[in-house]
Amino acid sequence: METASSGVVTFPDQTPYGNYTITTYSNTVSVNSTSNTTAAADGGSGCPDSNSQIRDSGIVNFSCPSAESSTNKNASSMRTGDCPEPTGGVALSGYEKPVQKLFYFLNESLSWEEINFLADNHGTAQLMVQFFIDNGLSDDTKNFINETIDVFVDGGGGIVNFDDRVIITVTPPCPAEVIESANNSDNLIGQKIKDAFGDDDAPTLFYSNEDIFQDNPNGMVLARTIPTVDNEGNITNIKIELDNDFLMEATDLSIFATVIHENIHALMFYQLSNAGINIDNPNIDYSDLANEWTKFVAHVQAGVPQEEVLSDLAIIQHQIMGDIVLESAQIIQNYGNSKGYGVSENTAEALAWAGLQSSVAWTLLDETVKENYTYLIDYESTGFEILAIGSPCN
Repeated sequence: METASSGVVTFPDQTPYGNYTITTYSNTVSVNSTSNTTAAADGGSGCPDSNSQIRDSGIVNFSCPSAESSTNKNASSMRTGDCPEPTGGVALSGYEKPVQKLFYFLNESLSWEEINFLADNHGTAQLMVQFFIDNGLSDDTKNFINETIDVFVDGGGGIVNFDDRVIITVTPPCPAEVIESANNSDNLIGQKIKDAFGDDDAPTLFYSNEDIFQDNPNGMVLARTIPTVDNEGNITNIKIELDNDFLMEATDLSIFATVIHENIHALMFYQLSNAGINIDNPNIDYSDLANEWTKFVAHVQAGVPQEEVLSDLAIIQHQIMGDIVLESAQIIQNYGNSKGYGVSENTAEALAWAGLQSSVAWTLLDETVKENYTYLIDYESTGFEILAIGSPCN
């Protein structure tokens, strides 16, 4: 593609009407279609230039009643204002505008649908351009923006934190707000998430709601954390999935505790891949986890599906997390108290143990304590009306 402030830009095979050449002169545009050979040979256009309009985002929209139409054989130029709604084809103008910049930054890979979306969401496009200005053009930054565009265009929308490179596509608004609260810098784990995933070379962190297959003999699987690893053993993204049934029933307090749990998994995966961020606890020994990670990467490189070898990593991570229950409990208690729930240390510790029932540390607890903790976990995860402390979040 060639472009200039006054020149020609070709945008091939992206519209349903064929290939178009857009010639721009200052604020003037002329559209020439090569989808109609007769019209093109006469120097004209298959689309009426009178319907062409330049939009603020750097997009030219024009209607074309028929690809075979030979109307308006004499190409003309026109000066026009903003066009709020596209009526037909779409092509890039020669302006230095947000959507055009993104098109260049992303190696001309945007689809016609994606360009139309960005043209209709000028502010979002500008945020993406600013992200590139702040963080540079690298494979990591391009991947993040492509993932962001996919979320909005294909996934129906979500919350994107450009500073921390976190994408939340959880559809109920209440759980999405709880996730944002868990990622605040007012707690240790939230700050670590910002430190880790806000880094230039960090993978993207996703949160989504899914129907999780329930295969855990120790109870319901509330959520799971899944890293995607490339052939070189590098994590390209980390996905935290929360179960749909859990989100429909659980209190905000239970969802918060679960997100903290999964965030710790994500931080451990980040540390294994980047050797940068860990939990500030001198009692944690990462040697077993590092050894298991080496085996995990070797299996992935050998073509073994990741889900078949991920469970061993999760088991060792749970052993480590059993040693930092008190730290997690303090974060959970602070969140609950900020909501006015008056969460006791006992309840907070119970919720911090959720998901760790297979750990050695759990087995060493007194049986009466384990029974009490199990009840408290169930009250919040099922939103038990009388005994749950938190509020419904469905």
